[in-house]
Amino acid sequence: MVKKTVIGLIGAAIAMSAAVAVAAPSQAADTNKPIKASTVAKHSSRANCWSIVGKGVYNLTAYVNRHPGGSAMITAICGRNGTSAFNSQHSGDGNATATLATFKIGRLVK
Repeated sequence: MVKKTVIGLIGAAIAMSAAVAVAAPSQAADTNKPIKASTVAKHSSRANCWSIVGKGVYNLTAYVNRHPGGSAMITAICGRNGTSAFNSQHSGDGNATATLATFKIGRLVK
């Protein structure tokens, strides 16, 4: 009986791990994909929010309502270059930079 319970618990843990892995953003995404500013400009709404920060392009749609400083801070940079806004609020903040990195979808090209 104990052996069956342990095996059952291990199976449940494996199933839960698989479910979490599916729900997490893909680490295999091409974060070096070339994206033009004109393409970013087409993603300028709260429901479809991309922004440029530095040389990176970020899809911030899922973060709009989760931003600790309020959604307005993110919607203000949707479809635009948000480098100045990001740097003025988060310069040197490793946590903010790490969070931003999780939303990277490409690199800015001309």
